[in-house]
Amino acid sequence: MIIALFLAIFLVSVCVFVYGLAIKGVDRYEPEPWWLLVVCFFWGALGATFGSLIFNTIGGSVVYSAMGQSQAASGLTASFIAPPVEESFKGCFLLVVWAASAFWLKELDGALDGASYGGVIGLGFTLTEDVLYIMRGTSSGGLAAFTIIFFLRTILGGLGHATFTAMTGVGVGIAAESRN
Repeated sequence: MIIALFLAIFLVSVCVFVYGLAIKGVDRYEPEPWWLLVVCFFWGALGATFGSLIFNTIGGSVVYSAMGQSQAASGLTASFIAPPVEESFKGCFLLVVWAASAFWLKELDGALDGASYGGVIGLGFTLTEDVLYIMRGTSSGGLAAFTIIFFLRTILGGLGHATFTAMTGVGVGIAAESRN
């Protein structure tokens, strides 16, 4: 199981790194500082992921207590609890970057900057969440589950969270450049 954990971390990290280079490459005329992108990445990987884990668990418990352990309760939790919780935790750090830029940082000055920061936060979230899902699947389904979950979540859907949070970042970036 420990080998699967290290393999999952390695494979997902490689994919996330490549996706990160693509995001960084889009903003090549006024690139964002690496240190701030790293801070955003770690917020997504640690803060947003574990905050979401706690609140998703609480919200899921409420749904399961009302509906019992059923497929419907699982579907409601995945559809109506997880998305707003996860996007709120990822997006709140964009507000921190916005506030810091308004007072002293001066790095968030448009939609592209917001999309870059949001995309990197989403990639951090993807890294941690994908490793957790791969490990949970591997514990019950072995190598086949490892391969399928890695392919579906990281290869095919690896830019999902980055895209969702980048859209929030676009909104924050537009608000940052507005004078109203």
